[in-house]
Amino acid sequence: MPKRTEAPVRKMILVGVALLITSLPATSQTKCDVNSTNPICKLPQLATSMASQGYVSAKGTWTPDGLINNADVEIECIRTSIPQVSDSTVGVCQMASAIIFHGQPAVAINDFDIVAWEKMKVIAERSAAWEMMNCETQQLVLDFPSNTVTLTSTLSRSGRCATQGETLDKFAKNMHQQPLKDVEVFTLVHNLGALYADEDDNSFFRVVK
Repeated sequence: MPKRTEAPVRKMILVGVALLITSLPATSQTKCDVNSTNPICKLPQLATSMASQGYVSAKGTWTPDGLINNADVEIECIRTSIPQVSDSTVGVCQMASAIIFHGQPAVAINDFDIVAWEKMKVIAERSAAWEMMNCETQQLVLDFPSNTVTLTSTLSRSGRCATQGETLDKFAKNMHQQPLKDVEVFTLVHNLGALYADEDDNSFFRVVK
């Protein structure tokens, strides 16, 4: 059984079990891979057909990669108060991040409080308690017209957070990564190797095509 953990720092949200992405049959399918130049491969699988009823979902992988690469990500946002997991009266977004880690499946589940559910957009943020503990803010934005999902992470390096920032920089260096940026924006893109089955139904894709 995969072990469910709460990832404590930015980019560690990318730890977990590899999620199996199943493409539905469609007239036209595009396979996304590392060398693909197809514009739809730069978009996540964002399902908004039930947004007016209070449900939105997205699948993909973050770019740039985090400290652990090639994590599959699945996001589900529900417009209803769930006090067991969120202080928001609007709703909650849950993000599952997953890979095979040392040959074993592992998963991280992270909750985001929805601060705005608009006609064309959902905006969610980490809780104030999480931000204080991790010296970081995170904002998740699912934008319907552009078919994009972004995660903006902002590190605090003042006061008690200065030491934690130095520790994260050392960890990144040991992992042969660049020092962490104070502000970094991650974009959800289609899972590499998976077929994009719904391109004909994607209005944004028809524009860029």
